[in-house]
Amino acid sequence: MRTVAQYALMAACLLFAARPATAEDDAARYPTRPIHIIVGFAAGGGNDVIARIFAQKLSEDLGQPVIVENKPGAGAIVATDYVAKSVADGYTLLVGCLTTPCAISSPSPSSSPIPCS
Repeated sequence: MRTVAQYALMAACLLFAARPATAEDDAARYPTRPIHIIVGFAAGGGNDVIARIFAQKLSEDLGQPVIVENKPGAGAIVATDYVAKSVADGYTLLVGCLTTPCAISSPSPSSSPIPCS
């Protein structure tokens, strides 16, 4: 006869085994809405041109619109701050250069952005 602990262990194993399938399904559906590429420099500059070429190819490959937004100012800190405060869902990307301050949106809304220097 099986005990309650054995049933609980089996249920936990089944839930753990089912979780990767759910993640794979989510990845298969990405993207479901437009992607925004944020550029920390003015339109027409090198970073902007590279972002627009990348956005065009990405849009063709994914079948979703990719929008390039320029948010110049403070050496790309304005754009970096905007991306760091956005939802960490993969729909807002940052294009910068080696001197651009880098920040990654943390998965938890209660925690602050994680600097990556």
